[in-house]
Amino acid sequence: MDSALCVGIDIQPHQVQVDLRREGRPLARLAFRNDHAGLAALSEFLSAWQGPVRLAIAALGAGAIAAGLILGAAPGRQVYLVAHAAEPAALALQAERFI
Repeated sequence: MDSALCVGIDIQPHQVQVDLRREGRPLARLAFRNDHAGLAALSEFLSAWQGPVRLAIAALGAGAIAAGLILGAAPGRQVYLVAHAAEPAALALQAERFI
């Protein structure tokens, strides 16, 4: 099984909800503020991962594109914008299966 960290991200008006999966198992559910400092904290959190990272982001507005550009900029990261998804856990599962 793939050892990539699979991340589902749902950007809400005031927070960014994040679900993490690896090797077919849920790891954690986190939330960050939806502002520059919150995205920077999420990016720093993901930078601590020592392997490939797959990000599935709910594509609801310009915030999703901006988050994809910011969070996907590091080497070893793949970003997938998902048109129809409402929950970060489902997004993480899509990252695990389809990316």
